[in-house]
Amino acid sequence: MTCDEFAATLDPSAPVRVHLIFSGYVQGVGFRWNTQAFAEQEGVTGWVMNLPGGTTVEAEYQGIGAAVGALCRRLQAHYAQFEKYFPSSFEITSAEAIPYRADETAFTVRLYENS
Repeated sequence: MTCDEFAATLDPSAPVRVHLIFSGYVQGVGFRWNTQAFAEQEGVTGWVMNLPGGTTVEAEYQGIGAAVGALCRRLQAHYAQFEKYFPSSFEITSAEAIPYRADETAFTVRLYENS
């Protein structure tokens, strides 16, 4: 699904926490760092992490639905501008609502650890 489709599933005024898997051109293009920067600007907490294989990223976003949707849309718009130079598209292959964490106060980039 696209970020627009994902954002349309969210109640814009309700707090939400979602677990997402992004697939496509999401590694080696600054996806995690841009996600963190946009999340901080939108007031979204959570985390993002590369997964093994080079084509997927896992993330949890938490905040008001409108902010979570805006974060995803900003990522999609940011990477769409590079499409003429290199393939930069991605999609959400999994989106699941999960319990809200009242103790979380920041957005972090996690490093994958093969254990």
